[in-house]
Amino acid sequence: MRRRVFLLCVISLTVCAGVSADSTLRFKLSGDHTALSSNDVIQEQFDKSDLLQLQSNFRYMYETRDPRWSFEFHGVAHGLVSNVGYLQGQMVNPSQSNLQASGYWNLSKNLTSGRRHTASMFVDRLRLSYRSEDWRFMIGRLPVSWGRGIVYQPLDVFNAYPPTAIDREFKPGNDSLVLERLFNSGAELQFLSTFRNCDSTSSNDASTHVLKGYFHSGESEFDLILGQHWSETIGGISIASPLGPFLVRTDVVLTCGDFGSCTTSAVANMDYSFGVMGGLLYTFVEYFYNGFGVSSRHKKTANLPSRLLEGIQRGEIFAYGKHLIATGASVTWHPLWNQSVSLLINASDRSFLVQTNVSYVPTDNVNLALGFRILVGDTNEEFGATQLDNNTTSGGNSGLFFEFSYYR
Repeated sequence: MRRRVFLLCVISLTVCAGVSADSTLRFKLSGDHTALSSNDVIQEQFDKSDLLQLQSNFRYMYETRDPRWSFEFHGVAHGLVSNVGYLQGQMVNPSQSNLQASGYWNLSKNLTSGRRHTASMFVDRLRLSYRSEDWRFMIGRLPVSWGRGIVYQPLDVFNAYPPTAIDREFKPGNDSLVLERLFNSGAELQFLSTFRNCDSTSSNDASTHVLKGYFHSGESEFDLILGQHWSETIGGISIASPLGPFLVRTDVVLTCGDFGSCTTSAVANMDYSFGVMGGLLYTFVEYFYNGFGVSSRHKKTANLPSRLLEGIQRGEIFAYGKHLIATGASVTWHPLWNQSVSLLINASDRSFLVQTNVSYVPTDNVNLALGFRILVGDTNEEFGATQLDNNTTSGGNSGLFFEFSYYR
C-alpha cells in the first residue's frame, strides 16, 4: 500500500509538469563464461567445471521537462539464466553488483524464478525536479555520485560501480531528497538526504544526511562534505586540479564510528590523453588507500574486520587490502572501434587482475563489447580465491564476457 501511494503522489505531481516529453528504450544482452578451479564451491555443489550466465536487461526511460520542472521515470526488467542454480539461497551471479536500485520504498517485483533462472522488474528512476536561477530541488529515486575516483570510490557511498564494471551508463538510484543553492560565482551548497530500508542490517539508522559544498579557485575544483551516513559521521574533501598536461584528482574521507574511533580512506589519480597512430589514447594511474582494509588476508573471511565486511556487503568497498594500485588505457583505433585495458594490483600481496574489452559501435543505437579478465593470486590474496574451509574456495576465477546494447 505504501508503495502504491508513493507512486501515485509522484506521478500526480508531474501531470502538468512537462511541456515536452521523451521516451527511450534500451535492451542489453550480456553473458559471461568463467572457468572454475577444481575446489571451487560452485563446482563442488553443482558438479560444474565452468559457470555460464546469460542476462537480459530491458529499460524504459521517460522524461518530461519545461524550463523549471522535469520528471524522470526508468522502469527495468531484468532476467538471468545460468547453468547452475542457487547457492546458499542466492542465485550465483558474481559479475553483478548493485544492479538494482536501493531505497526506502520497495518498488520491485519478482516475476519468476526457478532452479536456474530468475526474472524481476523494478523502478530505477522516479524523480521530480525543480530548478530556478538560484535553487534546485529534486525528490524521488535518483542517482547520486560523489568523488573523483576512476576505479575506486571511497567518497561515493551511493551504489558505486565495481572496479571491473563495463556498463556505467545507468547508476542505480537511491530514494533521496536534494536541495541545492546555486551562486553567481559558480559555487554550490547542497543538502542531501537518502533513505534506505534497513531490513537486511542490524542498524536502526540506514539513512544518509549530508551537507556538500562545491567551489572553484582558478583552474582547481573543490568539494567538501560533512554529515551522517548510517550510524557513522563522515567528512571528506575532493580536489581536481591540472598539473601541466595532467589532471590530478584526490579524494579523502574520514569515517567516525562509536567511541570516537575514526578511519581515513583516500584515493589519488592522474590521467593524460594524447594522439597515437591516428587515434586517441587515454591513460590513467590511481592509488587507493583503503582505511578499512587489511595488510594480509591469509585467514578466513569471517575473521576479517566487521566494518570491512559491512562495507563490502553494502557495495561501498571493493577491496580487502589496504594499498591498491590501478592503471589503464583506452584507445580509439577507429571511429567504430575502441579498446580498454585495466590492471588492478594489490601492492601488499602483489596479486593482480587484468581486464580488457573491445567495443564496436556500428550505428548510433547499437554497441557490442567483447572482453576477458584474468585474476592472478594465491589463495586468500586480493585477487586469488577465498578459502571457505579446508576443501573449498570461492572466486579468483578468470573468464570471458560480452555485452550487446540496442537503443530505440
